[in-house]
Amino acid sequence: MVRLLLDVFATVQLSLSNLVAGSHILTVDHDLHRLRRKPLEPFFSRNGVQRLHGMLTEVTLKMESRLREFQNTSHVVRLDHVFGALASDVMCRICVASTADGEKRPDFLDHPDFSPEWYVRTLQSRPSQSAPKLMAHPPGPTPSPP
Repeated sequence: MVRLLLDVFATVQLSLSNLVAGSHILTVDHDLHRLRRKPLEPFFSRNGVQRLHGMLTEVTLKMESRLREFQNTSHVVRLDHVFGALASDVMCRICVASTADGEKRPDFLDHPDFSPEWYVRTLQSRPSQSAPKLMAHPPGPTPSPP
């Protein structure tokens, strides 16, 4: 069974490496992986995660509040859209302070149905379809660690 899982992982890794050659997550060489991981460490350190705690609590409470709006109704709520909106809002708060023209950043949890079009265009797509869409945006300033 372990051998089968390793074979499956190797196949997936090979397929993905053809899509995003040399990406951080697909680094096989240990030294190269450490080199690529180093700039990300401040984001995932204990202090980095603790700095995000307030924002994560705020976004999670917003999600809970939105879900309570549907309590005792017959409205069907797609949880994949809800959690997609939650994840997108968290990423926007970490990476985007505001838009270039000073507009407020998007809040996907505010959409009446939790931004289903965003979910379909990005999160539901296969990686080979969604990666170019997400990476087509012009690069902005590199976010500073939390």
